[in-house]
Amino acid sequence: MEALIRPDFGLTFWTLLIFGLLVLLLSKTVWRPVLQAAEQREKGLRDEREAAGKARADAERASREIEERLAGIKAEMQARMREASEEGERAKARLLDDARKGVAAMLESAARDLQTEREKLSAELRNSFAEFSLLSAERVLSRSVDRKLNEEIVTKAIKEFEAGKA
Repeated sequence: MEALIRPDFGLTFWTLLIFGLLVLLLSKTVWRPVLQAAEQREKGLRDEREAAGKARADAERASREIEERLAGIKAEMQARMREASEEGERAKARLLDDARKGVAAMLESAARDLQTEREKLSAELRNSFAEFSLLSAERVLSRSVDRKLNEEIVTKAIKEFEAGKA
């Protein structure tokens, strides 16, 4: 057992030589591909991180664009609603104005009709009054007046009646 604890130069030499050859052999065959694989993996992770950052930036940009478009659409919608409301108010005002004009025209027409009827009734009343006056005068005088004289008397009575009214 002491032999295992005591360092022997030959054993140490061969151990170091084999270890060195093993390190050289592993460095030529195994470590280089392992290191390359590790570097490739590191590069892949870095590329993925950059791609994720770029994707995040693109997503944020797209989100901002969508928000801007929505804001534009909302503003356009409000403008159209305001325009439609104003158009409705204008249409309402036009309809009310047309209705007022129609009512005014109807009132004016009714007033003209009333004036015409009043004039007709007044003329009829004057004629009736003149005839009544003639009949009364005829009875009073107990004589009949001829047609021509009757028309002259009626015309004179109407003129006097109108002059008295004025």
